[in-house]
Amino acid sequence: MTRIDHIVFAVCDLDAAARGLWTNFGLEAQPGGQHAGAGTSNLLVPVGNDQFIELLTVSDPASRHPIVPWLSKHLAQGDRLLQVAVDAGAIDTVAARLREPIGEVDRVSGDGRRVHFRLTGIAGGFGPEILPFFVECTAGQDWRCGFRRPRHRVAARGVVWVELGSDEARARAQVSDESFPLRFARGRPGVLAIGLDLDGKEVELRI
Repeated sequence: MTRIDHIVFAVCDLDAAARGLWTNFGLEAQPGGQHAGAGTSNLLVPVGNDQFIELLTVSDPASRHPIVPWLSKHLAQGDRLLQVAVDAGAIDTVAARLREPIGEVDRVSGDGRRVHFRLTGIAGGFGPEILPFFVECTAGQDWRCGFRRPRHRVAARGVVWVELGSDEARARAQVSDESFPLRFARGRPGVLAIGLDLDGKEVELRI
């Protein structure tokens, strides 16, 4: 089954972005961790339905990992919604369909808890179109969306839809599932907006 795993929200300042989500949407961010060897770190915002928003920032500008200049470029104009990560089940099958390799990344919390992800669809996900990419959590599943129950002011029940400015044909071919809740609009590549179910109402987050 193909489903939204998480939304990447690129931010210049983790704490400031977390305050904005709390003030404007009643959503609390909690500690995430460092991405081992990558020079990036995050906070996590569980939004229900086993999904989360990842507040992602550059924590080590001197890192030689290729994600640092890529993320820095997209943050040049300030905070922005950026990517949608897709859970499509067997990631090896997805990698074979896309004819792409599988990458590995660890998120390590301050107390040493590790969450391990396998990724594919990197060429499209981190290319100029910022297409959806694919993830599979293989260790630390209990902490994937956060390390404790969220303390939101609202009842969050999941991501309802994702709006992309990417090329529609390429994005749909990448996901290869017509039921995946994508919308398209003119704009920059990548995620333009998401719809969240908060207190049973559809709320738009557009940054």
